[in-house]
Amino acid sequence: VTAYFYKYIGNGIWNTEEDIDTSDNTKWELQYTVGSQNTIDLSITSDTNISVASISSLRNLPVSAVPDIDGVKVITLLGYNNIGDKEPINYYWDSDETTLNDDGGSVIQSSTSLEGRWIMVQPTEHCDSRHFGVFPSNSMNMEDQTYQIVKLFEYTESKGIRPFFNGSEDYAWFKYTN
Repeated sequence: VTAYFYKYIGNGIWNTEEDIDTSDNTKWELQYTVGSQNTIDLSITSDTNISVASISSLRNLPVSAVPDIDGVKVITLLGYNNIGDKEPINYYWDSDETTLNDDGGSVIQSSTSLEGRWIMVQPTEHCDSRHFGVFPSNSMNMEDQTYQIVKLFEYTESKGIRPFFNGSEDYAWFKYTN
């Protein structure tokens, strides 16, 4: 089974399904795909689906508090600094991984366990800059933002996907040189 997650990027107000033209592919953007061979055995309920509000919450989450789902610990990160400041994304716990450095995006080291890392489930088409804490604002100093952009580029290059810089009304686009 493969699930495709799209985001509506068209214009207008979406009040009902009738307001959306699902036949126009230019109004939809593929966010990521999820594939599984064992989805029949996978059961995610409110008792087993764990979500955290931010990267700092993820770092401080006791790994033992996350239940195994088919032998894997999975959490949903709902925001980077706060819930909703970016699209949610899943992470899984790799208890054998102890050598990867925390890059503030694709690899998160737990403050509650010396061994293991939270690994971001790879987006399919592109990786949103906000997954690495790069937002279109002046809230992060230039040195920290530059470091996170480099980590984003290293990740997307290693995975063969594109970086995606999401703007806002105040900061409609990013402009980077070199």
